[in-house]
Amino acid sequence: MIMYDNKEIQMFDYYYEKLSLNTFDEKDIYGLFILLRNHAKRDSWVREIGDLIAHRKKERGNLFDSIIAAREVSLYHSGKVPGSKGIQTNDFVSMFNSLLGQLGYRILDNEKVVDVLLCVFSIAQHTKYYDEKNISIGRLFIHISEASIELLTDTDRPQHIILGTIDNKYMTTSAKMPLFCLDKPITVMRDNGRLVIEYDSMIL
Repeated sequence: MIMYDNKEIQMFDYYYEKLSLNTFDEKDIYGLFILLRNHAKRDSWVREIGDLIAHRKKERGNLFDSIIAAREVSLYHSGKVPGSKGIQTNDFVSMFNSLLGQLGYRILDNEKVVDVLLCVFSIAQHTKYYDEKNISIGRLFIHISEASIELLTDTDRPQHIILGTIDNKYMTTSAKMPLFCLDKPITVMRDNGRLVIEYDSMIL
């Protein structure tokens, strides 16, 4: 049983209302995972995401393991690398709703939880990863196509590894695709109540 104090419960009520009313954006998800982090199991995705937010220079964790796996193979095929532990959408939806249930809240429909995952991708972008010698081994970035939005990592190899993929239902314009968001981050925000992606001062 997860135990939270009264102030934490008050804050959870605030975030859950935003989730249930579909008014949240990436800033709300940032705050939510900071709140969840202190009570999460060390090897869980909740802890991974919370740590990612709190400490953007990473030296361990599931995503770190994925980057190591990407560096240790010479052939990249269909985004699947032995040893990789990327974010699986179905697992994330199940984990997130299970957590809501443990906290006494009603679960959300899958579409809303996938929106949460989009916010997580946005928060994760540009995080840097270092090996035991404090040498950079990769950073996370976003790739957007007409069909999907992907969280990837670059490494010292010529290939990228896909750490998570969701369907792209967020496009509002005919922006040139594909779009590799390497130098400038995306922002997941609300525009007239709709969850959208902003990049380089343009809503995609």
